[in-house]
Amino acid sequence: ALIESNQGGKYIYQVVNRNTGKPIKNATINIYNLKSKYVDSRNLKTNRDGFATFKSKKASYYVEISVSYKYEIVTFGNRAFN
Repeated sequence: ALIESNQGGKYIYQVVNRNTGKPIKNATINIYNLKSKYVDSRNLKTNRDGFATFKSKKASYYVEISVSYKYEIVTFGNRAFN
């Protein structure tokens, strides 16, 4: 599962096991701006507590977020950060 929040332009993501709620270390979070791959498109890696963060001063719409870990990938489409 992906948990997300925004605190003043700092985007905080946590990846947890959807069955146990335990954090997942070393998961990859890919954030892709569907309008422009050069604007706020990034790859993040979670830390030992399952967290990954980045800062952005721009609002982005039409964003796709995917999370991969080992052989599993889940995609969340048409999200916005503002």
